[in-house]
Amino acid sequence: MSMTAQLQAKGISVTLGRRQVLQGVDFTASAGRVTAIVGPNGSGKTTLLRAMTGEVAHQGQVTLNGKATATMQPWQLAAIRAVQPQSSIIAFPFTVLEIVRLGLSAGLSAADSAVPMQALDAVGLAGFAGRMYQDLSGGEQQRVQLARVITQVWEPVVDATPRWLILDEPVASLDIGHQFTVMDLARNYAARGGGVVAVCMTSTSPPCLPTRWS
Repeated sequence: MSMTAQLQAKGISVTLGRRQVLQGVDFTASAGRVTAIVGPNGSGKTTLLRAMTGEVAHQGQVTLNGKATATMQPWQLAAIRAVQPQSSIIAFPFTVLEIVRLGLSAGLSAADSAVPMQALDAVGLAGFAGRMYQDLSGGEQQRVQLARVITQVWEPVVDATPRWLILDEPVASLDIGHQFTVMDLARNYAARGGGVVAVCMTSTSPPCLPTRWS
């Protein structure tokens, strides 16, 4: 696999307070595959993800599609990767559709107003567009956030450049049926040439990497 179709981290070290959470970690994910970061609570999975997305200070280098992310502007990163954190706190009242449409402003699909509705359908939330985000269950809110990030990078490949979904425990709050919906969505995105990196707990049920993800 060409380095221009990879997310790579080399020598990642992170210290939070007086505790060294990561030391010299290397990581490679290739477009066209779903790559999972698996481990128990407290093992540094989310910290590694946040280091690779620039959310925590770290030592080491991260490259995306062959370019050092430290040299890229936020709008350049937003055009080729979308990040779903473990949780998102929305302080103001928004409808589901308004939340999902936030992905349009960050991505390259702004001219296609149909994408947010297609994204909601993809995560099993067709018919939820007009509902208030704060009125949803935790699992429903999680799927709305997933719809937002896939709206941001709707097409897995643009101008021969792969785009990336970076997901932190995307199935943690979901029932089994919706877990498989998310897994199938990730697998399909990768099969069409995009890259997917997902943090999963070892206790996830169904397993974080069932055969449906392979």
